[in-house]
Parts: sequence; structure tokens; C-alpha cells
Amino acid sequence: MDSARRSFLKSFVAGTLSLADELRGTPQLRLDELDQVPEAVLRTMVPVFRSDGLASIKDGWLLIRHWEDGELRRYRPVDEREAYMLACFDGRHSIDGICNLFQAEFQFDREAAFSTVKRLFVQLAEAGICQPAGGLG
Repeated sequence: MDSARRSFLKSFVAGTLSLADELRGTPQLRLDELDQVPEAVLRTMVPVFRSDGLASIKDGWLLIRHWEDGELRRYRPVDEREAYMLACFDGRHSIDGICNLFQAEFQFDREAAFSTVKRLFVQLAEAGICQPAGGLG
């Protein structure tokens, strides 16, 4: 099965499951609505990169796999702090846990650390590069 069909099938199944949850009374959000999630909920989310190898970091750049040819292309530069945060988007650390690590490593106060981690996570989630582990259900 080619990647376009596989991508369509994944989206179709995810949409169907989301609709089923909505019908059962479990509200669903899209990734572009992530910034509307209450802070207490957002802090418990565990960010992960998409499992299809969409992104990687090399030479100070976040690289994104292009949908047409599968080649990695520069998406945006990342500094040392962003690279540190992105390394924690590994499925083992919650947003709150990443904030704690980031705060200790770079001597940020708690709210500044949360704001910084949240901003990066929301930006990349809205772009479809990362998402909460387990989805947004």
C-alpha cells in the first residue's frame, strides 16, 4: 500500500473512532484546538513525534519528511533549548515533567518554563509534527 493510501486510511480510521467517542459523549479536539485545553490537562499530556518518521533534528534544524518525495527538508531552526525540549517529546515525559527538566537545566522560573514548552508543543502539534501520546480523546 502506498503512503498516500496509508495516510488516508489512518485519517479515516481516526475520524471514525473520534466520531464514535463523540456519540458516546466523550468530547474530541483537533490538534489546532490544543491551545484551548485547560492548563491542568495540558500539563498531563505526553508529547510525541508522529510515528511515521515525519521529523528529526540535525545540525540545528528541525527536519520534516516531505509528503511528495519522502525527503527530509528543513522546517525551522532550533536552538539549544528547543532541541532539549524536543528530545523530551519521547512518550515518557509529560509536559509538566518536561517543564521541570527544562526549568532545572536552563534556570527558568516555573511559569516561564511552562509557557516555553507549551508554545513549542502547540506550534508543532498544530503543524501535525507532534501530538499527545494516545491522541486528544
